[in-house]
Amino acid sequence: STRRTGSMTYGKVARSAVGPSLELVTTAIIFFLVGFILVGLMILNQGIWAPTIMAFISSFKGEQPHPTTTFENTIVLAVLVVIILPFLLKRDLTSLRHICYVGFFSIIILNIAMAYRAVEKNITNAGMFQTNVTWYTSNVADVMNALPIILLAFLCSFNIISVHCNLVDPTRDRVQEV
Repeated sequence: STRRTGSMTYGKVARSAVGPSLELVTTAIIFFLVGFILVGLMILNQGIWAPTIMAFISSFKGEQPHPTTTFENTIVLAVLVVIILPFLLKRDLTSLRHICYVGFFSIIILNIAMAYRAVEKNITNAGMFQTNVTWYTSNVADVMNALPIILLAFLCSFNIISVHCNLVDPTRDRVQEV
C-alpha cells in the first residue's frame, strides 16, 4: 500500500509488493489504459462539442444547422487538444481542481441533447427504439470504437495514488471521504 511504503505511483507500489519486474508491467498497463481513456475522452468531447459549436456558428451566420463534416470534427478536436494540453502537462493535481466543472457542463449538454433527440425521434416513430438499438455487435471496429468510452466511464480512477499523495494527512478515513 502507498501509505506503508511511501510509493507515489502504481509502478512503485508494484515494485514494493512483488519486485522490479512487475513495475515495468504495471507501467505498461497504465500507459495503455490512460491512452485508451484519452482517446475515449477526445471521441466523447468531439461528439459533444463539434455539433454544438457548428450549430452555434451556423445560427450566427443565419444558416440552417447541418451535420458536421469530418473536417469540422477534426478542427474542433484540434482546438480541444490545444485547450486541454496545458492541463495534461501539469505535475500535480492542484491545477485540475476546477476542471470538474467543464466535465459536469459537458455531461449536462450531452444529457439534454440525448433527451431532446429521444423525445423528438420517439414522437415521430414510436417503435424506432426497439427496432434500431444495437444490443450487441460482432464487428470488431464497433467494439474498438466503444472500448475507450467504456474505459473512460468505468476505469477513470487510475490517479487515486496521486490524489492520495496530495492529501494533507492521508489517513484511511480521509481518503475514503474523497
